[in-house]
This record gives sequence, C-alpha cells and structure tokens, in this order.
Amino acid sequence: MGRLCTLSAVVTMDNYNCISDCNNEKIMEIPEFESKVRQQTLGCTIIMGRKTWERTTPLNNRTYIVLSKDKDYKPKTSPYYKVFVANRFLEVFNILNKTNVKTAYVYGGKSIYNGLNKFISNFIICKIRHRLHGKNRFINPLSKKSYMLVESKQYTHTSKSGTDYRWALEKYVKRTSEEKILPSVSHMFNKLWYNKKNTHILLMWYQVDDIKFIDMI
Repeated sequence: MGRLCTLSAVVTMDNYNCISDCNNEKIMEIPEFESKVRQQTLGCTIIMGRKTWERTTPLNNRTYIVLSKDKDYKPKTSPYYKVFVANRFLEVFNILNKTNVKTAYVYGGKSIYNGLNKFISNFIICKIRHRLHGKNRFINPLSKKSYMLVESKQYTHTSKSGTDYRWALEKYVKRTSEEKILPSVSHMFNKLWYNKKNTHILLMWYQVDDIKFIDMI
C-alpha cells in the first residue's frame, strides 16, 4: 500500500455499544462532540459508507471517500470539498496512497467499521452513559489488552426537550506488540509449586499473544 496512513475511527454509541437506532440513523447527535470532531478533521480525509454519506451534510475543506457497491454511484459534489468513490476496501487504500494522506477518519456505518477494523489505530468515542435501545452494536470491544485509554472526559448534554444525557469523550490507541505484554501477563499468570525430592521448583506460566512461556526459578 506504499506509505503508511493512520486510520482513526469516530464512533458514537450508547452504554450497550449500540451505534444506530431502529431506522439505522445515528444513535444520537451530541452537538458538543460533533463540534470537537469537526475541528479535528479540518483539512483531513473522511471515510464512510454510501448510506452514511447520504444522510451527512458534507463539511468544507475535507476529502471524502465514499464506499459503495454500485460502480455507477455518483455522489453529490461541491467546489468546497473533494469526493472519491471506492467499490472495495482495497480501493480506499489506493486512494489514500495516491493522495498522500497521513491521517484519515472512519465514520461508519457498521459494515465500514467491520471491514476496516484491523487497520484502525485510534478510536475517538462518544460514549453516551444511557441505554438508548439501539439496533446495531459496535463490533470492537476495545479490550484493555489491545487498546490503551489515553483520554476520558465527562460531559452533560441537555436535549431540546430538557433531558440531560451524560456522555464521555474517550480516546483509545492500539497497543504495540511490546505494550500488549504487560496486560497479557497480568491477566494470564499462574504459579505452580512442585515438591520433588525435597526440592522446591517454582514454575511461572504465562501466555502472551498465544505464545506460552515457562520459567523455572
């Protein structure tokens, strides 16, 4: 794929990891979160599926990559932003490479998160601290073994009806192979004592990334 591009996913979800309602719309709009994200994506590339694109108001000074199975799909255009269409995930990386993009943001929906999940390094999460009875669930559990929470700030959003919703801005970074070792060892560590011919041998067993190690002390 040539040079490396960092993919960051932007996700809004409720307390049960639901990202969309029964009509496949975003689970909830939190204007304060959207404002923070707009500032961060200025001048950057945004990746999303066709359905997400069609219910999105494009922002100026961005480049959009819209994924669609329809090879004849023609998205709305404007002189204030750029739009590319990709029919496969491989085409997304070809576009990123050709346009010399350093950072791109993945906006969903569910199938786009699923398809690009293993390539995403950072997650910017709007975690709404309520159950909103959504439909589709976010597939990445963001386990402590694989991801490191680097920022968590708590806020309250008051809806037009006057209802208060607590939400958190959370940022996760994918751990490197070396960073995975510590949480793996701390969660998968056992000590076994053997007494053979009055000799005490301490066996330490632990597993890191599916590789088993045995140390004798």
